[in-house]
Amino acid sequence: MKQVALLLVLTGMCVAAAENPAETADRKMTQGVVTRADFQNATIPEIVVWMRSESRRLDPDKVGVNFILHQSDRPNAPSRRSRITLALTRISMEDLLRYVCMASGMHYAIENNAVVIADPSIAITEMRTRYYNVTPDVTRSLVEQKRPRDSRRDRGRND
Repeated sequence: MKQVALLLVLTGMCVAAAENPAETADRKMTQGVVTRADFQNATIPEIVVWMRSESRRLDPDKVGVNFILHQSDRPNAPSRRSRITLALTRISMEDLLRYVCMASGMHYAIENNAVVIADPSIAITEMRTRYYNVTPDVTRSLVEQKRPRDSRRDRGRND
């Protein structure tokens, strides 16, 4: 019984000490410095594959950063038509990604332990559903505002 309780306490401590995944991805993107990035007429998917592998190489834990590429179905979308030529040295992974996106017309966001890269026609900002408690009076007043006014009833009123 004591062994089980100790295991639960230790497990709880490990979970509490774990890093926030979004902070981890952000930290890896800003602190990971690429010695040399040389792309000659490279496509966006080729660069994403290279950045995945380079992020693993730079990561002390050899985990790296997840990269997700959202491509539009349109044949003329930036992710399908762009060819990038860049030669950069001693640059952070995030700055490299920023330059690649600037050169190709793409955009990116760092989210939940992943970097999302997308065509400009694809929204990548996080959407959240929120619920609000609304009293019946608020609902009634909204419905009343939408109803057309009866002109006979409103005669003589100065609104």
